[in-house]
Amino acid sequence: MRISVYQLPEEFAHRSFSGMNAVVIDVLRACSSIVAALENGCRQILPVETVEQAFSLAGQFPPGQILLAGERNGK
Repeated sequence: MRISVYQLPEEFAHRSFSGMNAVVIDVLRACSSIVAALENGCRQILPVETVEQAFSLAGQFPPGQILLAGERNGK
């Protein structure tokens, strides 16, 4: 059995996983932010893949009813 571990999405973005099994664990990056948001009164989390999707989705809510948050490259 061969196991590969990737710390960041950029490390495997161009790799083919055809015919392989993959396990994705994202417990430290997203989950900590989601728990903090919910603990501080956030009613709903709507995850998206891109910044553009976030802005598009945000436009569907009344002004002052949404908070955009995210990170890229640890920032």
